[in-house]
Amino acid sequence: MFKEKWIEWDARVRESLVQRAAMQSVTFVLRRAERLQRTEAGAPALPLTATWLLRPEQGRETLGRVLEEMQPSIRKKQILQSLAGAFPGNATLHRWGLIPSPACTLCGCPAETQSHIQCVCPALQEARIRAHHNLGQGLWRQIRNASKGWVWAEEATVEALQGLSQPEDQIDLWQRMCDEITDTDLEAVMDGAEEGDGPLRRKRPGAWAVKWGARKVLILEYTRPNDRAEDGLQVTDAKKIARYTPLRDRMAQLLPGWTIEIQSFAMGIRGSYLPEIWTANLAEFGLKEKKIDNILCKQVAHTLVELTNLYDIRQAAVLQLSHDDT
Repeated sequence: MFKEKWIEWDARVRESLVQRAAMQSVTFVLRRAERLQRTEAGAPALPLTATWLLRPEQGRETLGRVLEEMQPSIRKKQILQSLAGAFPGNATLHRWGLIPSPACTLCGCPAETQSHIQCVCPALQEARIRAHHNLGQGLWRQIRNASKGWVWAEEATVEALQGLSQPEDQIDLWQRMCDEITDTDLEAVMDGAEEGDGPLRRKRPGAWAVKWGARKVLILEYTRPNDRAEDGLQVTDAKKIARYTPLRDRMAQLLPGWTIEIQSFAMGIRGSYLPEIWTANLAEFGLKEKKIDNILCKQVAHTLVELTNLYDIRQAAVLQLSHDDT
């Protein structure tokens, strides 16, 4: 039976049964966990992998669809290992008894975990910055191509916004706003830069989107955080919004009658995101459900590509270090 009709057994039936079995397994695990919590004090927690995969409202459905479309490969294996928190970095290999030390070969950190490789290792800092920029710029490009009526500026200071093409009736107000907000003001606002931010970059959001007719400015930020902690994405969004709130408020003072908003797009290293936040942000650009869904799938897929790219760069660096030592 497939979609209420009897058909000959084929790949569609098999796939449908796999999906039903998966949903039944999820339901069974959740009900078992609830039952244990009700009846047993100090009942054993779910395995970390199951706990991570079953987190609600973190885009797991999109992640599943992206993985389903991927063909078997070394990259897909690395992704699945990462979802299970079992990528074979030195800490994992040491725990399995395969190597003598858990330390990072590149920087000497006592434990080369998956999180260390993707988010911390100083030897991979440049690669992480590049992954962040690739993902952020890819997202802005997708939104720009799918929306209409917005003027864009990427990684621009407020002063640089003077160069945007402006309607005649907005020139005086816009130029005055740009003149009033100084670099000194922004340095105070942007204190506590992200990894790799220099003195100039610290003053720049990921992008600006301006809609002259609607008198609206969106201050856009993209972040690629670790998604190990359950509230990690919420914490990242809160920090980004707090960081740019003084700038938003100052612009609102200087642009009476305008709407100034901050949008934080946080997508974890393993494709976690907050669907409600992303959907609301993308809807601000006038995008409908189908286009939003397409952007989300592409962004999750791109995030997983950058995840494996970092592993490749790490492996190349380890091999180069080994070659240099010999």
